[in-house]
Amino acid sequence: MAQVLASPSCTLLKASFLAMLACVLLGNLLGALAWRHRRPELPRYQWLRSQTYLFRPSLYLTARQPLRIAAITSLGVGLILLLWLALTIARLLLGGETTICGFQF
Repeated sequence: MAQVLASPSCTLLKASFLAMLACVLLGNLLGALAWRHRRPELPRYQWLRSQTYLFRPSLYLTARQPLRIAAITSLGVGLILLLWLALTIARLLLGGETTICGFQF
């Protein structure tokens, strides 16, 4: 027996999208603030060319810096929201929907 999943409301989709954007922006801001506590021998703008700077505790004065961990958490929540949105929209499109929240596909 196939279970039919109800489509989420437009308000939920819009709120999830805005929350995802906010998490990504907050994560990047916290990451930039965390970089202020880097080891002194590292260049100031190395974080711009190394995308994995948050996941490398050897670059920081203290390995368990709260700003760095908060940035990783915020970016992780943003990634989860992005995946949920992508899978939800894909499920709706594969289910035959042509209009989702006023957008024509």
